[in-house]
Amino acid sequence: MLCISTKMANYLVFQVGCIECSVSSYPVSLWDTLEEAKQARDSHPSTWETEGGEGFVTIVDLRTCETVV
Repeated sequence: MLCISTKMANYLVFQVGCIECSVSSYPVSLWDTLEEAKQARDSHPSTWETEGGEGFVTIVDLRTCETVV
């Protein structure tokens, strides 16, 4: 569940699923720093472990609306 607050976060950690594999896409968490977002991305379980299919977790910079590598 994503909790919305009045404070604007800088980074969104997002799971991108696979429609063919029935893996879901959803927001994982919001973070102020890139370091925190990377830790959240790295600690998020693999979609193979949780849903048995292809998927990946990415970070979006909400200030520029671009994916962070």
